[in-house]
Amino acid sequence: MISNEIYQPGGTSFIRTATVRGKNKWCGPAILSTLLNVPTETASRLIRAQSGQRAVRSTKVLYLRRALHEAGLATSYAARFPKDGPMLRYFVKCLPVGTYVVIVTGHGVTVQVTPRGAFVIDNVQHNGIAAAAAWCARKRVQLAFTVHRSTFANRFGRERDRLVAEASERKREQLRSVLRAQGVPQERWPRSLREVR
Repeated sequence: MISNEIYQPGGTSFIRTATVRGKNKWCGPAILSTLLNVPTETASRLIRAQSGQRAVRSTKVLYLRRALHEAGLATSYAARFPKDGPMLRYFVKCLPVGTYVVIVTGHGVTVQVTPRGAFVIDNVQHNGIAAAAAWCARKRVQLAFTVHRSTFANRFGRERDRLVAEASERKREQLRSVLRAQGVPQERWPRSLREVR
């Protein structure tokens, strides 16, 4: 089982993975579930928002990457193999410490490489298992990309939070003016609307 330690390899932030939880049993939502720590139903909705699919049973890499970007995580390609890539259990030995999404033959998994080894998390091994012991260890790798925190997304997130706070304050001010106009004494206002003296 993977520990939820956070490493700082090479100055970049290491993505904390979680166990797969939820009712959707397909690999695409399972990948998002581990990286975003959300149920697979929520992950499925994120994929559907990008792809327009009614039900998520197979997921294109493009939609996975878009959903991760929407959630504030950046991705970059680590490896592509046109045909007959290496087996997963050998491929993970070459990866530096980090978090990866690896597409193997007919399946997608989250791989977390730590100083203690590589672990695979997917819709079969919900808590993570050593890559060499995973059921898909002998499958051929087709594509792998790194998942890391996006500085742009973090800046965008802070900006979004600021705008939401400003909008909330404007809404509170509108409610205060309505209560004043109706002559309601301040003691009877909701606490969130009371003015500090």
